[in-house]
Amino acid sequence: MQVLAKKRKASSKVTKYFAATASVSSAERDKARPLVLTALYIASAHAPLSVVDNQYFCALTNVRVSRRQITRVVRAVAEMCRENTRKKLKAFRFLSITSDGYAAQMRRLFQSVTAHGLN
Repeated sequence: MQVLAKKRKASSKVTKYFAATASVSSAERDKARPLVLTALYIASAHAPLSVVDNQYFCALTNVRVSRRQITRVVRAVAEMCRENTRKKLKAFRFLSITSDGYAAQMRRLFQSVTAHGLN
């Protein structure tokens, strides 16, 4: 049960940050901002979670968070992105999906998925 409560809390923080409604105060949004932006940085830069333990990263960002907190927020942001993608794809009458994968230098693997939709 505690895990579910923590996931809901992280999801709630992310939702409050991205919410454009008047019901979310600017204080709530400001409180969630450092955590969400740190999680977005880690996800977009493909950085390891250990970056939040680095003393220079903490000094630069003035953010003190744990790997667990970041993991919860990254998962919540990913779920929001997945849900947004699902909604967009459901709007199309016809959908074509292709995928491709390849290995670059130093054994870095890449995979892409492309969707084209028609109404």
